Amino acid sequence: MFGIHVQAADAEVTLTQRMRHWNLDVSGGMRYGKLEYTNAPLTLYGPGTVTFEGVGPTASLQGRRCLGNSGFSLFGNVRGSLMIGDIQTGSLLLNIPASPIEDEVMTVFENQLGVAWNYHMPYHMLLEVRTAWETQYWRNNVLEDDFYGIGSNLAFMGPTLGIELRY
Repeated sequence: MFGIHVQAADAEVTLTQRMRHWNLDVSGGMRYGKLEYTNAPLTLYGPGTVTFEGVGPTASLQGRRCLGNSGFSLFGNVRGSLMIGDIQTGSLLLNIPASPIEDEVMTVFENQLGVAWNYHMPYHMLLEVRTAWETQYWRNNVLEDDFYGIGSNLAFMGPTLGIELRY
């Protein structure tokens, strides 16, 4: 059975600019990321794994347009990250030994396009519900896909749902 596990955490500073009906956010900071593949059936020595774990800069741009006074808005964003870290490989095939690869670069590109709804609550609280179509692409040159289909490049695409309560 093939398994994929991804973690990402960002710490950022954001600059917000309001222009008529548009809100623009520019942010930058640091990202921690971890990407792990597991494929147990390919080896006789336990589960085969490839893991990248690293830290590096991240930057994003988001635009939002309110739709009148309805509480609805359209939004889109793009983000790029450049993480430096280590790749740990377990034996995915019998002829590939387990070995660490140090100081590798993983680039991550993301985008979202969606709609949000805001509801102002008592005590200056704001409830936001948003849904979007999101794409993420994690890329590393060292472990490009080979003819066995093993590699570290990975793309995600699909719908997302978020609920946020600000106070």
